[in-house]
Amino acid sequence: GLSGAPLTPSQQQAWATLQELAQQLHWADIVLLSTPLWNFSIPYKLKHFIDLVSQKDILFSFDPEHGFGGLLRDKTAVVVHARGLNYAAQSITPAQRFDFQKPYIEAWLRFIGIEDVRSLIIQKTLFGPDIDHAARQDARKAASRLAKDLLSRTTEAIA
Repeated sequence: GLSGAPLTPSQQQAWATLQELAQQLHWADIVLLSTPLWNFSIPYKLKHFIDLVSQKDILFSFDPEHGFGGLLRDKTAVVVHARGLNYAAQSITPAQRFDFQKPYIEAWLRFIGIEDVRSLIIQKTLFGPDIDHAARQDARKAASRLAKDLLSRTTEAIA
């Protein structure tokens, strides 16, 4: 932890479990998250995961002189944000006032060192596919473009 105090045997066991859980993020070249908007934020289970793995010397470093440093460098994150309502600026729930989902996830990813964060947003999911068919089609097209871009970058890196 941040204090540097020695860990008890049970704390050491818990620490090892956290390291194993976070190792999945270290191994990934691309981190893919898909999250619904719950009460203007993220689901509690995703928040719990973030709280568990966001530990000093696991996902970030800390130095009193230089501050925090993310340990997940040279990675890309793709985040799919699903929202039941319309969060456009002119809507009754404008994102500027009601979206604590996307800013939080992006801040966390950058805090742990992932600077290349791509977001896909699909809105109005609460009312079914017939309500905003065009928005769903646009989201599919954006996802396809993003997948092609990531595939071309991966292919270039291998070559």
